[in-house]
Formats: sequence, C-alpha cells, structure tokens
Amino acid sequence: MSKPRYVIVVALDYTQPSELAFEKALELAAGNGEAELHVVNVCTSETTVGAMSGIGASPPSLHDAGLYLQNHVARTVTEFQARTGTNPFKRLVTHVRADDPGRQIAQLASEVAADLLVIGTHDRHGFPRLLLGSVAEAVSRLAPCSVLVVRAKIASKARLAIEPSATD
Repeated sequence: MSKPRYVIVVALDYTQPSELAFEKALELAAGNGEAELHVVNVCTSETTVGAMSGIGASPPSLHDAGLYLQNHVARTVTEFQARTGTNPFKRLVTHVRADDPGRQIAQLASEVAADLLVIGTHDRHGFPRLLLGSVAEAVSRLAPCSVLVVRAKIASKARLAIEPSATD
C-alpha cells in the first residue's frame, strides 16, 4: 500500500527568505516520498519586476513570469538533487498569480487541497511592517491548512535574550 499524497505549497518571490522557504519545502517533500509540490509566485511590481528585469522596468506578462518561475525552479531543484542525491517530490507544478499575494497564496492552497503551506518572512517589525503589511501574517490567517513560516536564523544576540534550556 502506498502513502497518500502529501501536498505542499511554497510561495516564492525571489528574495532570500522565500529561497529559504523553498529549500525547506524541498527538504520536507524529500522526506515524504509521495509529495506533490506546488510553487507559486504572485506577480507584484515590488517582487517580480525587480527579480526579472531590474528596478524601474514595467511589470512582466504572466506568461513571461511563468517562464522565469519555471526556469528558476528547475535550476533550484537540480542543485538540490545534486547536493542531496534525492528526488524531492513525485509531482511538481508551478503557478503564477497576480494581485494580493496573501489572498492568492491561500487561494491556491485551497484549490490544490494543500496539507502544508511554506512561506518565508522578512521579519519586519514596527513601522516597516505597518507600511508594507505582512504576507506571511495574511497567509497564516487565510490558509486552509497548516502554515510553516521560515525565517533566517537570528545571528544577533541583541534582538532576543532567550537562553537555551539546561540539559540534564
């Protein structure tokens, strides 16, 4: 008897936090064996234009954004396979959406009956978060499944003074 499919959606906006989320999604999928991985990019002028064409360029067509996403995902998966020696999924699908990222990512998770949604966070606080909003926060509120928020490891001890627990 085979394992039931395990559907993972990962949001990719070509920033370092989303690349960390993509890497985590590949690791989780590889550990499952029957995973179906859906990679979504929501086109906004802030993310996709900067990644694809440079600052100040006009927004790409959804077709061009889709081709860019497919190429980026193929390169990343090839590098992951070479590094780990594993095939991280049974099925891979890329999706390009437009408009509100939080809503579009959660909507895709609903459409594909996702078991897990993986998203990176920039970890903005205070006024920048208020101005820019938080896609990760919106996704966690709207998603129909569990959400794994991936962030870079905190390097500075000045941010949090949490001591590790003592081991017996």
